[in-house]
Amino acid sequence: MLQMKKPRMENGLVEQELAELMRAVILKAIDDLRNGGEYAEDAKMFFLEYHLDDPYSHPFSFTSICTYLGLNAEMLRARIFQHLENNHRVSTRRRHTDQ
Repeated sequence: MLQMKKPRMENGLVEQELAELMRAVILKAIDDLRNGGEYAEDAKMFFLEYHLDDPYSHPFSFTSICTYLGLNAEMLRARIFQHLENNHRVSTRRRHTDQ
């Protein structure tokens, strides 16, 4: 398994920027899946990861991103597909937390 070290700066900006990039990857895939079109199948493959032997060996796989962000990949994957299947909107709004 690939071990990703979280880069740190004294003020935490690099770690925060990496987390924002990873979050943006997930949100873009949700939008692509929801909107259909030419990238919908790529987004589906991103979430399902059936093309990967070991999702943890790819730093920007859905599973690796979820692990880095402290999210449960299986639960999030199921909820995304459940909402899309039921034609519910998947909320991609930003939630601010005090850190």
